[in-house]
Amino acid sequence: MNVLQAAARRPTPPITKVVIKFVTAMVMAFVVVATIGFADGESASAAPVDPGNSEPTVVLSTSEAEPDELIDVTISGFTSRTVTVTVCGNQALRGSGDCNMAASESTRINDDGSPRFVKLIVSPPPMPCPCLIRVSSPTNDQAATAPITLTGHPIAEPVSLADPGLPLVVTVRADENPNGAAHSVRSSLGGPTAYDVTITVRNAGAQAVDGVSVSATAERSAGRVLAVIDVPSPGTIAAGATWEQTVSAELPPPVWGDVQWVVDVSGSETTIVATDETHHLPLMLIVSVVTLMLVALALSVRLVIRIRTRRRESSDADQILLKTRRDGANDPGPIELLGEARPAMRQHELV
Repeated sequence: MNVLQAAARRPTPPITKVVIKFVTAMVMAFVVVATIGFADGESASAAPVDPGNSEPTVVLSTSEAEPDELIDVTISGFTSRTVTVTVCGNQALRGSGDCNMAASESTRINDDGSPRFVKLIVSPPPMPCPCLIRVSSPTNDQAATAPITLTGHPIAEPVSLADPGLPLVVTVRADENPNGAAHSVRSSLGGPTAYDVTITVRNAGAQAVDGVSVSATAERSAGRVLAVIDVPSPGTIAAGATWEQTVSAELPPPVWGDVQWVVDVSGSETTIVATDETHHLPLMLIVSVVTLMLVALALSVRLVIRIRTRRRESSDADQILLKTRRDGANDPGPIELLGEARPAMRQHELV
């Protein structure tokens, strides 16, 4: 029995403690690296990009395409945070009215100034060719074009703009508004996130513009509207004047990835579109999910090791018991005498 008890009380191998310590170290390392990387990412995004001497350029993977064909566009030399890529007819001589603004793509410029590669669907423009791909900053102070032949699309002589139309310059900027620690934690977990959206409309013309209206939305890259922003209409903007308004917007959960902020400014039967793009990383949510996965993995490993240890101990005990029985069958003296001696000794003690 002493042999069996010793086998049953055999200490559990320390491998479970090693696994738990390893998983804990991995979790702590992940938290530290993620925190440092997030801080570095914010610093990098906040640092201004050195424009150098490069001019905005756009290069296409092909000079001829079918309507709705997917092509590669390489963008470089821009200093703005975002740019708009669109297909234009009439050589874009009359501005956005010659371009397919409904199918335009907004993309974020790399913070390090490296070329940006974009997949673009060549949607037919509202005007005949000569056609081109136009890339412009939100304020239109930087622009680059590349000619493209659109197979099957009508061709006509370019028409210049006799009337300058709507002389408005529109910009939009969205910044996250962390209103207290509770909001920051909620936002970092992917919950509702508040933003301050600043819209600026400048009248660069020599005459006042009447009936100006502004609408704004927050959208996913796929075009799904996340929120409609209530913006008051400026009405009349005097020549050389600037109208600016900052409104609050809250995105519903889950908030993650890229969000496009689209502003439409209408007046005199012309519409100008301005966009901005933000990126949200729910760091605490990611760390929590990874931590739970690692803890579940550690518990699973510990359970497997415990089951295997118990099976091995049970097998060892069975082998010892079987060996003891075999030894007893060959030499039954000690076991049988021990069993018969106890009643005899008790009878002797009673007498």
